[in-house]
Amino acid sequence: MRPAFCLGLWLTLLAAPLATRLAAEEIQIPLPDATLQGTYLAAETPAALAMILPGSGPTDRNANSTQGLSTDAYRLLAEALRTQGIATLRADKRGIGQSTGNPNAVSLGLYAQDAGHWIDLAKDRSGQSCVWLIGHSEGGLVAFELARSRDDICGLVLLAAPGRPISQILLEQLRGVSALAQHQQALEKAMISLIAGSPVPPEALPGPLSAIFAPPIQPFLMDLFAVDPAEQARTIDLPALVVQGTADLQMAEGDARTLAEALPQGTLYIVEGMTHTLKTAKDDTRPANLATYSDPALPLSPGLAERIGAFILGPR
Repeated sequence: MRPAFCLGLWLTLLAAPLATRLAAEEIQIPLPDATLQGTYLAAETPAALAMILPGSGPTDRNANSTQGLSTDAYRLLAEALRTQGIATLRADKRGIGQSTGNPNAVSLGLYAQDAGHWIDLAKDRSGQSCVWLIGHSEGGLVAFELARSRDDICGLVLLAAPGRPISQILLEQLRGVSALAQHQQALEKAMISLIAGSPVPPEALPGPLSAIFAPPIQPFLMDLFAVDPAEQARTIDLPALVVQGTADLQMAEGDARTLAEALPQGTLYIVEGMTHTLKTAKDDTRPANLATYSDPALPLSPGLAERIGAFILGPR
């Protein structure tokens, strides 16, 4: 028997127009502890269905955030896939964008559970029996959770997803921050504690570390640090396209290669000059790279959306 809170979801479905008449549709899913907001975008007769899973932090359904990220990358990708006959669902995480709820009381499992509600809704909208998961960065880990728990996943598209434990990647990034140079010992102790599943008391977090490892977000960090992406990838026998840009400052090309090798049906796609925002910088300098994080008018890297669409639609 379905939980009582699904009633609101089914009322939303019944009130919607038929998929053949849809263009962009703003949808909400009411849950006991949150109201999730998303956008369904489809051609008149979708040939396939994909869900875009956002990256880390307060990233919304369009790949923007209140912390200065302004790219519209997910919206651009959804629109490009629509022209290829692929319907997409993209949504704000709980407590982010227009979705309500506590953004700190989350886990990869809860994100996957929320995404599951969207998948059920989008399948009904599109008439498709399975959904492709397009996971960007941290969204790749959510894609793994879904692929391991559901039997209606067509395959995966992993965009700049981690191939090593997030703790290793985060430590590498933080070691390069000059403002943290004097707090390296405290930083490493905090990381070791969280990896072991033990909270770090506020008094052990000097300077900027108090914000990076704020007590409200420590439970999510501990959940995140417990995941070995490559180990999970080995258990997912689905078609998978692993996409990585050569100009990505946040995720290394080696992570993509590790994932592609671990996935039983992994295919590697390297995009020359693409940054972590799925866009191409005007030159090889760091300022040009960072400029892709704040210019929504920049298009996606050439060929990216077409390659993703071809993978989803093409024979394997």
